[in-house]
Amino acid sequence: MRLPLSPQLRRFILIAADLLVIFLLSLSVRQWIGYHLLAPLAWFIFLDAAGVYEIRNLKGLRPIVGAAILALFPLILSFILIPSMRLDLILHYLSVLLALTAIRLINRMILYQKPFLFRVAILANGYEQEVMKTISQFPEFELITCCHENGGDLNREEIDAVLVMNGSLPGRMNNGLPVVRFERLYEILTGRTHQEEIKGLTRDCLMRRRPIYDLIKRTCDLLGATVGLILYGLLLPAISLLIKIDSSGPIFYKQRRTGVNNRPYTLWKLRTMVKDAEKGKAVWAQERDPRVTRIGRLLRKTRLDEFAQLINILRGEMSAVGPRPERPEMEEELRQKVPNYELRYLVKPGMAGWAMVNYGYIASIEDALIRHEFDIYYIKYRSLYLDIKIFLRAVVQLVMMRGR
Repeated sequence: MRLPLSPQLRRFILIAADLLVIFLLSLSVRQWIGYHLLAPLAWFIFLDAAGVYEIRNLKGLRPIVGAAILALFPLILSFILIPSMRLDLILHYLSVLLALTAIRLINRMILYQKPFLFRVAILANGYEQEVMKTISQFPEFELITCCHENGGDLNREEIDAVLVMNGSLPGRMNNGLPVVRFERLYEILTGRTHQEEIKGLTRDCLMRRRPIYDLIKRTCDLLGATVGLILYGLLLPAISLLIKIDSSGPIFYKQRRTGVNNRPYTLWKLRTMVKDAEKGKAVWAQERDPRVTRIGRLLRKTRLDEFAQLINILRGEMSAVGPRPERPEMEEELRQKVPNYELRYLVKPGMAGWAMVNYGYIASIEDALIRHEFDIYYIKYRSLYLDIKIFLRAVVQLVMMRGR
């Protein structure tokens, strides 16, 4: 008997299982009744922010580490404010992590067997090789065949859906099989907007008016940047001394970057490279870049060099969350090779972005194409909740020293 699970249904099953188990485990914390409701909500936010419920991570265990790091912050705060609950909270924290791991191991052993795979056929319209390449990376799917436009050669008992890329077919084929636009499925699977769809996007379809969202985001930017600069100022004297001892040159480093609506601005960072490292042609930073100083490598790993950009946030040139700003010297080639490249400048650039927390740094045109897909996805679906997810995921990367 076949019980095919679509990616969305798989995600729902995991979320439901996680929340039920977390709620049951929270019942052991008896001193505060409200904890039974807050615990599942808090854990869901941490898990979702860490990427646990993204389709590409449903089978993995690594994203749980990110959720565990985020959950440590309220745990430590509770230790300080409610000392009588310390034992209950630490036992709950450990038991939840153990349960989440067990759920995923069960998921891998059972729900990825053949009866639960979602079987798809691909419409042969010239894009089938690209669709096959993407689908083959996801074990949730079983690719059956490629088919012709009418789909008459398909067996409805063996196929769950037909995928079509860059097509305009109705919701169902002649034999009743559902038709799924690959571009939309691509967003669900990868968190990116496919380049074929990006080519047809316009400013008007991306920039819907969101006055409340814009107001709340700017308010959070101002408050966060103010508090952040005060805290950063406490560390700055020691960091500045280390920079000067390690190598000659200025403490701060300024670069021209392109901002919202293609307006150039000056971006502030702490200097992490040797003096005059970028004389001549500008190049992307590479892994283990020899131009980076010893203290600069530590500053990059911890991202402390980038906190100077809080100045740019206060001035309104940047936001805490948004596409990473690019240097004008790099953009001539990018505008030629990246489809609809100008769309990334419809919103303010950010210290942390959807591309940064999912893909990291770029070092080639191929990387830039993938980053652009993430950036357009963010612009297309930006919301306060997505901003919170990006911020929390950036916190995880900060703690795990994933900078470069």
